[in-house]
This record gives sequence, C-alpha cells and structure tokens, in this order.
Amino acid sequence: MQKLKHEPAYYETTKFKWRQRIGFGISDYACNLAYLLANTYLLFYYTNCAGLAAGAVGFMFVVTKFIDAFTDYMVGAMIDRTDTKMGRYRPWMLYGAPVLAVGMVLLFSVPTGWSAGAKLAWAYVTYVIFSFGYTLVNIPMAPIVSSLSASATERTKISTTRTVFSNLGSLTSSLFVLPMVYFFSGSKDATGAALATGYRNTNIVLGIIVVVIMAICVFSIVEINPPTKSAGKSSLIKDIGSLVKNKYYIMFLGEVFFLFL
Repeated sequence: MQKLKHEPAYYETTKFKWRQRIGFGISDYACNLAYLLANTYLLFYYTNCAGLAAGAVGFMFVVTKFIDAFTDYMVGAMIDRTDTKMGRYRPWMLYGAPVLAVGMVLLFSVPTGWSAGAKLAWAYVTYVIFSFGYTLVNIPMAPIVSSLSASATERTKISTTRTVFSNLGSLTSSLFVLPMVYFFSGSKDATGAALATGYRNTNIVLGIIVVVIMAICVFSIVEINPPTKSAGKSSLIKDIGSLVKNKYYIMFLGEVFFLFL
C-alpha cells in the first residue's frame, strides 16, 4: 500500500498543487505525440514506404480495434486489482511507457525487403504492440484524476491542465514530425528506403521523449486520495451490467462513437 512521504498540510500547498497539475498534464502531451503520429502518418507510411495495399491496411485497422477493445478491459480490470507502494495507477503509466515507445518504433520499421504477406503480418503484430502500449499508459490516466485530489474543484483544474498539454502535444506532432522525417531522410524529396529511414529515426527520437516525459510525470504526482476498495469480486458480465445501468456512461459512449466515426 502506498505511504505518503509528507504531512497532510504539504499536499494542500499551492506549490504541490501546481506540481500535480503540470506533472499530470504532460502525460497527455506524451500520449498525443504517439497517438497523432500513428493516426496521421501511418497510413501514408504503409502505402508509400512499405508498399502495402491501402485496402489491406484499412481492414487491419478495423480488426486490431476489436483486439484493442479486449485489452482495454483486461488492463482496466488488472488496474482495479493493483495495490503497490507507488499507488494503483502510476506503476502502469511508468512501465507501460517503454512498451509504447517500442511499439512506436516497430510500427515504422517494416522490413521493406519482405513479401507483401510478411510485411502485412509485421504491420498487424506491431500495431497490436503499439496499441497495447498506449492502453497501458492511457487507461489509468482517466481514473487517476480522482486520486490526485479529494477536491472536485482541484480535479477540474488538473483535468484542464491535461487538456492544454494534450493540445500542445497534437500541435508539436503536426509542426515538427515532417521536418524531422525530412532531416533524417536527408531530403524533402526522399522516397522509398530513405523516407522509411526518416520515419523510423523520427520515432526513435519521439519514443525516447515519450518515456522521459512519462517518467517525469509519474515521479511528479502523488495519489493522495486513493480509491476505496470494492467489496466482492467482479466479472466481465457484472461489469458490463453496471455499465449498461449507467446512463451517463451510455451518453458518453455515444458521443465517443460518433466522434471517432
């Protein structure tokens, strides 16, 4: 069980509150560096650098989303049962970051000399690894907010700071990824293997940045308002039943569905 290092009064100071806000906010900066990179440039990389068919890649995105749905639930259930000296959520964010970084690099490292079938298999496996790494880091970032403060007002400020950094992460990805790709490719007119190298090396750099930022985040924040332990054991059927009865969750589910659609 987590043990706090300071007296309760320390966690009410303005200095600590801003440390929590900024420390947690940068986590979504790191996540959006990875997320926007894959969602914006991956299809182009697969078709123009790796030589994969657009239809096959599009189908892969659909199939892997079903796998992602399962791993999201699996990781969430495991988080609910976590109790360590670091707290419930921070260990997942810390140890999930290297998995996410490795996934980022592997996504953009398709062996161009392989056959089309082998390259597509590589795309499936590495996309699942990337998605799983993102799940490990991102799933605990929603419930951890309630453990960062007992004050609803302060939790709102923490979430607002996270949103600001999330947008900054998207902006950074939009502004600097292509210049980095061109730099590592050696030219703006690079194609084929040279362009593929540019994408791979860009992801190596950004992957390292993601790991560093997540480490700073984890060691900057403290779970000072840990969740209460639920009585009894949960199951998939019981969990789904609880979700269906939660009208606010259903409303949010509809909003997310149409957003991503």
